[in-house]
Amino acid sequence: MEHHNIDGACERLYSIVSIKDSLNNVLKDRTIQKIQQEFDEKATQEKHDQEVLRWVVAALVLVIIILLLLGYIQYRRHKARMLLAEHQMLIANYQSEINRLKSNQEGTEQQIAELNKKINDLIEQDSPRLYHGKMLYDQIVENGTTVTWTKEDYHCFVDFYKAKDFASYSKIVRKHHPKTVHNTLFLILYEIGKDDKDVRHIMGITQEAIRSTRFRINKNAKK
Repeated sequence: MEHHNIDGACERLYSIVSIKDSLNNVLKDRTIQKIQQEFDEKATQEKHDQEVLRWVVAALVLVIIILLLLGYIQYRRHKARMLLAEHQMLIANYQSEINRLKSNQEGTEQQIAELNKKINDLIEQDSPRLYHGKMLYDQIVENGTTVTWTKEDYHCFVDFYKAKDFASYSKIVRKHHPKTVHNTLFLILYEIGKDDKDVRHIMGITQEAIRSTRFRINKNAKK
């Protein structure tokens, strides 16, 4: 009987130890799973953070490149405007000297020819914009039209005229204060001797449009 009690106690103790071991194993497994899960979550978060950081750096690099390009474009435009203004002033000075020599009958044909060559060299070799404007100007003098012109064509025409006859261009600006390149061209046409009929043909507009343009120009000039 006593032996039987001892065996029962041993079995219960073994069962308790087994349960305890099972519980420890379960807790251990859960702890490992939790640690593994936390590790995986942390690794995923770090990977996400690194990916976000890479995108941020890439975006910043792209922004810097765009800003540099914009700055370079602005620099090139500014440099082109300065160079254009320099060429316009040189041509205007040469043309003014030619006019002075002719009016005073002081210059020889050779002197005038040399000045004209300087003007042509500046236009044809050093300033594609003025050369394009000269081509357009020559077309208009021969009663060509502006029907197919772009806005840039208008600007090139005006830029060339400003260089060719700076005094006349300045008079137009002082007197009329044209707000658009279209209106500036309109006024230049009359300045070079065109009449309403010519302007209608050149600009492809009606007489009513001429009256309307004149009204707007005069209105702006009075402001």
